[in-house]
Amino acid sequence: MTRIDLSDKTILVTGASKGIGYAIARYAIKMGARVAVHYKADKENALQLINETENKQSCIFQADLAEKVQVIKLFDNVLEAYGRIDAIVLNAGVFLPHPVDENLEDWLEVWHKTIAVNLDAVGLLTKLGIGHFKKH
Repeated sequence: MTRIDLSDKTILVTGASKGIGYAIARYAIKMGARVAVHYKADKENALQLINETENKQSCIFQADLAEKVQVIKLFDNVLEAYGRIDAIVLNAGVFLPHPVDENLEDWLEVWHKTIAVNLDAVGLLTKLGIGHFKKH
């Protein structure tokens, strides 16, 4: 494994309780980073990541990225906990099956949630991050 020194770095990883996000967060922790492990619902897996790496500097943060207020609160909570963010890994994403022959209102609800998580949250965290990175 290539060693990248991430000591004294704070990284926010969205969707870090499963799959690729879990692997990215785990790797960053092993390379010395303080990782803000974001999860939506799988708190147990997020805690497992912290416990298996025995990293006392990393913490879990819950947020529903489909909710703009929670996205902003996630960013603010990570800043409050660590004082700065050095990188954001925008990994979280959803695919919500929704047949096109559903009624329009049901289809739109699923469509808007998909766009909120996969695009709006990414854009918002990028905007917040750029503002923070410019200052620091």
